[in-house]
Amino acid sequence: MMKRVLFIIALLCLGVVACKKTEMAQSVNANSAPGVINTSDKTENRAATGQTDNAAPQVKNRLPPPTGHVNDYADAIDDETKMRLEKTLGDLKQRSAIEFAIAIVKTTEGEDIFNYSLAVAREWAVGAKPSGDGLLLLVAVEDRKWHIQVSGSLEDELPDEKVGELGRVMVEPFRAGKYGEGLTKCVKAIIAQLNKQRSVKSKGRKKV
Repeated sequence: MMKRVLFIIALLCLGVVACKKTEMAQSVNANSAPGVINTSDKTENRAATGQTDNAAPQVKNRLPPPTGHVNDYADAIDDETKMRLEKTLGDLKQRSAIEFAIAIVKTTEGEDIFNYSLAVAREWAVGAKPSGDGLLLLVAVEDRKWHIQVSGSLEDELPDEKVGELGRVMVEPFRAGKYGEGLTKCVKAIIAQLNKQRSVKSKGRKKV
């Protein structure tokens, strides 16, 4: 009888340990992606833009509607650079239906950069239907942080690791205060990656 009781207690203990391990694994999975792209070069790429069926995170510091592809609320880039980027991103949308938006702010005022950029992407409906292809590059100048949101439809062409790699071309120019240069390098790198991936998938497919 005593052996049976001890056996039951052992089974119960194993069940508790298993539950604890499951909870811990879920916690690690939930927190393993940093949700921030900054000068420490960590990245998270989630299906975010163009998904109006999911509510955007609640953030206090909201942005007004965009006036173009490039929206500089921090006066970080000069007019000439802004015009060049507008043309590049406008051509991208016209040729490939990929919507690429840039938002530059002074600070997120304490908001998590991932949640903040996700909220902006959804409120602006970046990459909305019919194509569903969209990206948002958000830079918080005073926070020294940046994040790239990528729609689910582009994740095969722009996976997490590649997004982080492409984004890191901005680090050195940003450190020197050359935000226009950094953004230009990043935009060109992303478009080149899209061209490369689409060329591999189909030689006859039109480049972006």
